Amino acid sequence: MRKLSLKPDRSTFSCAIKSCSALSDLHSGKQAHQQTLVFGFESDLFVSSALIDMYSKCGQLQDARTMFDEIPHRNVIS
Repeated sequence: MRKLSLKPDRSTFSCAIKSCSALSDLHSGKQAHQQTLVFGFESDLFVSSALIDMYSKCGQLQDARTMFDEIPHRNVIS
């Protein structure tokens, strides 16, 4: 998408991060997390929930907890 100059949205990030979770690919998950910051999706509830799930499934519970604590408006899903 980046090579085609297409801007990702929250669905793009949620799907990419969920794929990293399924593969237990922490390295790619962290890269996706960095891109959420670049594109301004760090406070999106769906993206944050996907990041929490990814960090948890990759054994990074402290990072998952940090993400959870930073969510400004939590809901049942988070």
